[in-house]
Amino acid sequence: MKNTIFLSLLMLMISPSLIAQIIGNNTEELKKVKEKKILPTYAFIDFNHTNSFRDLSQNTDFLTIPLGERAYEEALKIWSYQLGINTGIKPNLRFEGGMKFLQTGEQYTYQGALGGDSTFNAQSKYRYLSMPLQIKWEKGNQFRFSIGGGLQAQLYINYLQNQQWTTSLGGPKEAKIEQNLYCNSFALSALGEMGLHYFGKNNYGVFCKMTYRYQITNTYIKTADYQHLSKGLGLSFGLSKNIE
Repeated sequence: MKNTIFLSLLMLMISPSLIAQIIGNNTEELKKVKEKKILPTYAFIDFNHTNSFRDLSQNTDFLTIPLGERAYEEALKIWSYQLGINTGIKPNLRFEGGMKFLQTGEQYTYQGALGGDSTFNAQSKYRYLSMPLQIKWEKGNQFRFSIGGGLQAQLYINYLQNQQWTTSLGGPKEAKIEQNLYCNSFALSALGEMGLHYFGKNNYGVFCKMTYRYQITNTYIKTADYQHLSKGLGLSFGLSKNIE
């Protein structure tokens, strides 16, 4: 009888702590599930349309050569594409990284004097495999606003210049230049982004954001005629899928 009473008292003392532990564990699990729902890790595909331009100056460290006709180059609208992952670090603070097929460039247009028949157009494109890395602040639940920035390492792939021209003797004609011996194999750019993201109930989302990029290292090698720093203001849109 004494043993029975003792065991009963012992169970009464232990049960509240067990119940509290079970409730605590369940609460912690529910909290983690809620955080994953509010701040999911997601993969995304990004389509970026940028008005790409450049800062061009004489390379005074090597030879001082005037810019000539290159001073009249204009911005070029160009596409880039990215696959990436975005994950939470802390509430409202996130890390984003990925791989990107990046294009930068500019264009040149010439029209003969007094509206003559001679014309010349050229669109120059520099292509890279890049790795953008950003820290972002994000606020919201189903609709989310984000702003952030970071750096982008760029490995040079190739160069392409499309040319079209006419002359007083005839035309039009076209040509392609697919090599530039003065391009650096590596470049580094600073990034900034601001956008909106909508997350649906089926774990898929859509987003739209404004982007700005400014190259902080020279596109060309040290012995090239000019120093070339690409920059661009653009618009991105894409799809996301929660993976956690």
